[in-house]
Amino acid sequence: MDDMERASAECLHRAERVVEQLELEGTPIPIWARKQLEYAKAVLETYREGGDWKAKLNESIGFQNRYQAEIDAHFQKYPT
Repeated sequence: MDDMERASAECLHRAERVVEQLELEGTPIPIWARKQLEYAKAVLETYREGGDWKAKLNESIGFQNRYQAEIDAHFQKYPT
């Protein structure tokens, strides 16, 4: 596993943990959490398949930028 694959796998793991924690709390899962999980999976799968993972990563970053305030508010309320 190279550095890019490792970083992508760690990102996926963090996204999974956020969704799992919200489910355990019975908190409705916000769209940004679901989308981050989808994007993390897509980036890792595309990288492993030799596809254009950079395009998927850029989509993910663009989405995260739009929801950054909500993401920050969540992690202030629920630190990891």
